[in-house]
Parts: sequence; C-alpha cells; structure tokens
Amino acid sequence: MRRTSLILVAIAAVAVVALTVARLHPSDGQAVAVVEDLPAPARSPEPLIVVDVAGAVAKPGVYRLVAGSRIVDALIAAGGMTGEADLAAL
Repeated sequence: MRRTSLILVAIAAVAVVALTVARLHPSDGQAVAVVEDLPAPARSPEPLIVVDVAGAVAKPGVYRLVAGSRIVDALIAAGGMTGEADLAAL
C-alpha cells in the first residue's frame, strides 16, 4: 500500500511539472513579436553660458554652466562660499 501511494505521488508530481512547463512555454501556434533595437535619437547639446565667479569662493574662476543655471549653481561649481562671504552682497 505504501509503495502504491509513493508511485501515485510521483505520477502527480510529474504531471504538475509537465503542466507547468507546458503553460510557461508558448506553443508553436502563437505569434512572437520581434522588436528591433533602434538607436536613441541624437540629443543636441544643451547651450552653455560662461560665468566668471570671483570673491569669497573656494575656487574662483571661469565656469561653463548649462543655460538657465542660477547663482547657486555657479557657487557650487566654484566649490562653495568661504567663511568671509557676504550673502547680502549677492
């Protein structure tokens, strides 16, 4: 009796595995979509502005920033303000 039960359990396990594999793999009758990789559209470079940052900053100098940048962007590019910086003078 025990051997018969083991055989039935084994048959059931094989059936479950077979059904799972059959459901996961598409049959030959199903259409498969082929997707072609297209190159990404070329992006034009963003226009730059040239900013001269001087005064109480870590690295004074001339920096190229994206058009539309703010004063804070220029200060960050210059390494930030030093302890002597007068925020009211901006």
